[in-house]
Amino acid sequence: EGGSRERAEHRQALRPEEVFVLLEWSVRLKGPGVLYETIAPLTERISRAYERKDAILAEESGEGASAGSLLAKRLAVRRERPSLSTSYEGPENRTEEILVEMLQDFFGIDKVGVTDSFFELGGDSLKAMVLLKKIRQEFRINMTVMDFFERQNIRQLAVEIEDKIWIMDDGEDKKFMAII
Repeated sequence: EGGSRERAEHRQALRPEEVFVLLEWSVRLKGPGVLYETIAPLTERISRAYERKDAILAEESGEGASAGSLLAKRLAVRRERPSLSTSYEGPENRTEEILVEMLQDFFGIDKVGVTDSFFELGGDSLKAMVLLKKIRQEFRINMTVMDFFERQNIRQLAVEIEDKIWIMDDGEDKKFMAII
């Protein structure tokens, strides 16, 4: 009965429990999975997605410019650090450095600090899923969406990542330290 009622209502959104299952599933995908949920017409979405990229390529392209050099130029250009509620604090270890670089590339922002809020930088749940996938690939750990949302800045994420790596490590050093 519930399924026929939903079809009659032309449901256009997922239930909260369906969103959570979808988020968890998508983080575990292998390969470059991309999920979109929208009711905007496909032609309008395509136009918006490629209109800006075409303008950038037209500005940057010149005789002899390769696609690789154009991509490198675009990646090298980052916006200045926006006004945030936290002041800039640089990374203190390799895990934080990797995460800072990841977020700077992802948001196109220069000087992302380790105490800056992911959501204040412009993050949302879909961006969190993309970053979770990158984290999983970079550090070879599994981190849940809940882990990510409970740790909303780089410093907190780095601690969680290092804890997960330590737990997964079966080396002698860990066994020795556990005895102490």
